[in-house]
Amino acid sequence: MDTGGYGVLLTVTAEGGTEIDAAFSYLGPCASLDEARDRAESFAQDWLSENIYR
Repeated sequence: MDTGGYGVLLTVTAEGGTEIDAAFSYLGPCASLDEARDRAESFAQDWLSENIYR
């Protein structure tokens, strides 16, 4: 089903390549790929702040 818009899948891996966690976020409709990339980067930074850098 195509809902329109963009989504981002964040995969967190250890130095050796072992997957530690994964998170998905629907970014919604974006005016451009650049906007989607900015939203994805913001999501990743927020996720890191909430889950890693406590």
